[in-house]
Amino acid sequence: TDGEGFELKPGDHIVVQTHGLPAGGAERQWVYLAQALDKAGYRVTLAAFSLNGDKAHYLPLLTHSGVHLFDASKMDEIEIFRNLPPIPHMGVVIKATGIECVEELLRLTAAFNLLKPKAVLAQLDDTNLLSGVAARFCGIRRIGVSFRNYNPTHFWFAQDWHLSCY
Repeated sequence: TDGEGFELKPGDHIVVQTHGLPAGGAERQWVYLAQALDKAGYRVTLAAFSLNGDKAHYLPLLTHSGVHLFDASKMDEIEIFRNLPPIPHMGVVIKATGIECVEELLRLTAAFNLLKPKAVLAQLDDTNLLSGVAARFCGIRRIGVSFRNYNPTHFWFAQDWHLSCY
Protein backbone atom coordinates (compact mmCIF):
# COMPACT_ATOMS: atom_id res chain seq x y z
CA THR A 1 0.00 0.00 0.00
CA ASP A 2 1.12 3.56 -0.62
CA GLY A 3 -0.20 5.01 2.63
CA GLU A 4 -3.55 5.99 1.19
CA GLY A 5 -4.31 2.54 -0.20
CA PHE A 6 -5.10 1.52 -3.72
CA GLU A 7 -8.82 1.07 -3.21
CA LEU A 8 -11.21 3.37 -4.99
CA LYS A 9 -14.39 4.56 -3.34
CA PRO A 10 -17.48 6.41 -4.50
CA GLY A 11 -16.70 10.07 -4.96
CA ASP A 12 -13.23 9.36 -6.39
CA HIS A 13 -12.54 10.74 -9.85
CA ILE A 14 -11.92 8.14 -12.58
CA VAL A 15 -10.97 8.87 -16.17
CA VAL A 16 -12.23 6.30 -18.65
CA GLN A 17 -9.92 6.86 -21.65
CA THR A 18 -10.50 5.80 -25.24
CA HIS A 19 -9.40 6.81 -28.72
CA GLY A 20 -12.92 7.91 -29.67
CA LEU A 21 -16.49 6.62 -29.73
CA PRO A 22 -16.99 5.27 -33.27
CA ALA A 23 -19.52 2.52 -33.94
CA GLY A 24 -17.94 -0.57 -32.38
CA GLY A 25 -18.51 -3.07 -29.61
CA ALA A 26 -15.50 -2.09 -27.50
CA GLU A 27 -16.46 1.58 -27.62
CA ARG A 28 -20.07 0.82 -26.66
CA GLN A 29 -18.83 -1.23 -23.69
CA TRP A 30 -16.61 1.68 -22.62
CA VAL A 31 -19.67 3.95 -22.57
CA TYR A 32 -21.49 1.35 -20.46
CA LEU A 33 -18.51 1.15 -18.09
CA ALA A 34 -18.46 4.95 -17.67
CA GLN A 35 -22.21 4.98 -16.99
CA ALA A 36 -21.98 2.12 -14.47
CA LEU A 37 -19.15 3.81 -12.57
CA ASP A 38 -21.14 7.06 -12.53
CA LYS A 39 -24.22 5.23 -11.24
CA ALA A 40 -22.06 3.63 -8.53
CA GLY A 41 -21.15 7.11 -7.26
CA TYR A 42 -17.76 7.77 -8.84
CA ARG A 43 -16.99 11.07 -10.55
CA VAL A 44 -16.38 9.92 -14.11
CA THR A 45 -14.82 11.66 -17.08
CA LEU A 46 -14.85 9.87 -20.41
CA ALA A 47 -11.82 11.25 -22.22
CA ALA A 48 -10.93 10.62 -25.84
CA PHE A 49 -8.41 11.70 -28.43
CA SER A 50 -11.36 12.92 -30.49
CA LEU A 51 -15.14 13.06 -30.10
CA ASN A 52 -15.89 14.51 -33.53
CA GLY A 53 -17.57 13.19 -36.68
CA ASP A 54 -17.49 9.40 -36.98
CA LYS A 55 -15.63 9.26 -33.64
CA ALA A 56 -18.76 10.51 -31.87
CA HIS A 57 -21.20 7.72 -32.74
CA TYR A 58 -21.92 6.77 -29.11
CA LEU A 59 -22.07 10.29 -27.67
CA PRO A 60 -25.89 10.22 -27.55
CA LEU A 61 -25.68 7.33 -25.05
CA LEU A 62 -23.90 9.68 -22.64
CA THR A 63 -26.24 12.66 -22.98
CA HIS A 64 -28.46 11.84 -20.01
CA SER A 65 -25.80 10.53 -17.65
CA GLY A 66 -23.57 12.31 -15.16
CA VAL A 67 -20.47 11.35 -17.12
CA HIS A 68 -18.33 14.34 -18.04
CA LEU A 69 -16.67 14.43 -21.44
CA PHE A 70 -13.17 15.55 -22.30
CA ASP A 71 -12.18 15.83 -25.96
CA ALA A 72 -8.38 16.05 -26.00
CA SER A 73 -8.41 17.15 -29.65
CA LYS A 74 -9.77 20.50 -28.47
CA MET A 75 -6.58 21.30 -26.52
CA ASP A 76 -4.30 23.67 -28.41
CA GLU A 77 -0.50 23.66 -28.07
CA ILE A 78 -0.50 26.44 -25.47
CA GLU A 79 -3.02 24.60 -23.30
CA ILE A 80 -1.04 21.38 -23.62
CA PHE A 81 2.27 22.93 -22.56
CA ARG A 82 0.64 24.98 -19.80
CA ASN A 83 -0.78 21.77 -18.28
CA LEU A 84 2.24 19.49 -18.58
CA PRO A 85 3.66 18.56 -15.18
CA PRO A 86 7.43 18.66 -14.67
CA ILE A 87 8.59 15.28 -15.98
CA PRO A 88 12.20 14.39 -15.21
CA HIS A 89 13.82 12.33 -17.96
CA MET A 90 10.77 12.43 -20.24
CA GLY A 91 12.97 12.34 -23.35
CA VAL A 92 14.85 9.32 -22.02
CA VAL A 93 11.58 7.44 -21.41
CA ILE A 94 10.27 8.29 -24.88
CA LYS A 95 13.53 7.24 -26.52
CA ALA A 96 13.84 4.03 -24.46
CA THR A 97 10.30 2.91 -25.26
CA GLY A 98 10.36 4.10 -28.85
CA ILE A 99 6.95 5.76 -28.53
CA GLU A 100 6.10 7.20 -31.93
CA CYS A 101 2.99 9.20 -30.94
CA VAL A 102 4.75 11.90 -28.92
CA GLU A 103 2.13 14.58 -29.60
CA GLU A 104 -0.66 12.29 -28.37
CA LEU A 105 1.42 11.37 -25.30
CA LEU A 106 1.92 15.06 -24.44
CA ARG A 107 -1.78 15.76 -25.04
CA LEU A 108 -2.83 12.92 -22.72
CA THR A 109 -0.29 13.85 -20.07
CA ALA A 110 -1.58 17.44 -20.05
CA ALA A 111 -5.19 16.22 -19.98
CA PHE A 112 -4.58 13.89 -17.02
CA ASN A 113 -2.68 16.59 -15.17
CA LEU A 114 -5.58 18.98 -15.76
CA LEU A 115 -8.29 16.44 -14.82
CA LYS A 116 -6.37 15.03 -11.81
CA PRO A 117 -8.11 11.64 -11.58
CA LYS A 118 -7.35 9.10 -8.89
CA ALA A 119 -7.46 6.34 -11.52
CA VAL A 120 -7.26 5.95 -15.28
CA LEU A 121 -8.91 3.09 -17.15
CA ALA A 122 -7.85 2.78 -20.79
CA GLN A 123 -8.87 0.61 -23.70
CA LEU A 124 -7.26 -0.69 -26.82
CA ASP A 125 -3.66 -0.73 -27.96
CA ASP A 126 -2.17 2.76 -28.49
CA THR A 127 -4.61 4.24 -25.97
CA ASN A 128 -3.64 1.64 -23.34
CA LEU A 129 0.03 2.37 -23.70
CA LEU A 130 -0.10 6.14 -24.06
CA SER A 131 -2.56 6.39 -21.15
CA GLY A 132 -0.37 4.23 -18.94
CA VAL A 133 2.75 6.28 -19.61
CA ALA A 134 0.88 9.60 -19.33
CA ALA A 135 -0.74 8.53 -16.06
CA ARG A 136 2.66 7.56 -14.62
CA PHE A 137 4.09 10.92 -15.74
CA CYS A 138 1.29 12.54 -13.71
CA GLY A 139 1.88 10.36 -10.64
CA ILE A 140 -1.40 8.46 -11.05
CA ARG A 141 -0.83 5.04 -9.52
CA ARG A 142 -4.14 3.37 -10.31
CA ILE A 143 -4.03 2.45 -13.98
CA GLY A 144 -6.14 -0.20 -15.66
CA VAL A 145 -5.71 -1.24 -19.28
CA SER A 146 -7.84 -3.56 -21.35
CA PHE A 147 -6.44 -6.31 -23.48
CA ARG A 148 -7.58 -8.24 -26.45
CA ASN A 149 -8.12 -11.95 -26.09
CA TYR A 150 -4.55 -12.89 -26.96
CA ASN A 151 -0.98 -12.17 -25.94
CA PRO A 152 0.26 -8.67 -26.96
CA THR A 153 3.36 -10.24 -28.56
CA HIS A 154 1.03 -11.83 -31.13
CA PHE A 155 -0.73 -8.65 -32.25
CA TRP A 156 -0.63 -8.68 -36.03
CA PHE A 157 -0.81 -4.87 -36.03
CA ALA A 158 1.70 -4.25 -33.24
CA GLN A 159 4.19 -1.49 -33.76
CA ASP A 160 7.70 -1.91 -32.40
CA TRP A 161 7.07 0.47 -29.50
CA HIS A 162 3.99 -1.47 -28.32
CA LEU A 163 6.02 -4.39 -26.99
CA SER A 164 8.50 -2.20 -25.07
CA CYS A 165 5.61 -0.33 -23.43
CA TYR A 166 3.60 -3.46 -22.60
